[in-house]
Amino acid sequence: MPRRRLVRAAPQLLVVYGLGSLFVGVAIFPVYWMLVTALQNGNDLFLYPPRLLPNLAELGVFRKLFETQLMLLWIGNTALVAAGVAVLSVGLAIPAAYAFSRFRFAGGTTLQFVLPLTQMLPSTVLIVPLFILSR
Repeated sequence: MPRRRLVRAAPQLLVVYGLGSLFVGVAIFPVYWMLVTALQNGNDLFLYPPRLLPNLAELGVFRKLFETQLMLLWIGNTALVAAGVAVLSVGLAIPAAYAFSRFRFAGGTTLQFVLPLTQMLPSTVLIVPLFILSR
C-alpha cells in the first residue's frame, strides 16, 4: 500500500481496531472476572469496591479441588457428552440442510423461516411449553 493511502486510511484503521479491541475486551471480561473471583477467599468476595486483580496466593484452591473431588472425571464426562451432542447435531443438520437447498416441497419456505426463528428464542421462553409437553 502506498504511503499516502496508508496515512489517509490510518484514522479509519484506528477506529476499526479500537472498536474490535473494545468488543474483544467486553467478550473476555466475564471469563477474567470468573478467574478473579475464583482466586479470592470468601471474605474478599463481598468487598466494595471489588478487587480487580486476582490474588495469586489462592492458586492452591485449584490443586485442592482436583485432589479432593473427581474433577477430571466430571470434565471428561462433560467433554464426552458435548462431543456426542455436536456429532449428533451435525449428523442430523447436514442431511436437513441438503434437503432444504436441493428439493422443493410443500411448506419448505415456511419451515426455512420458522426453524432459524426458533433458534433465536431464548431458552427460558421455551420452559413453559416444554413443561406442558412433558406433563
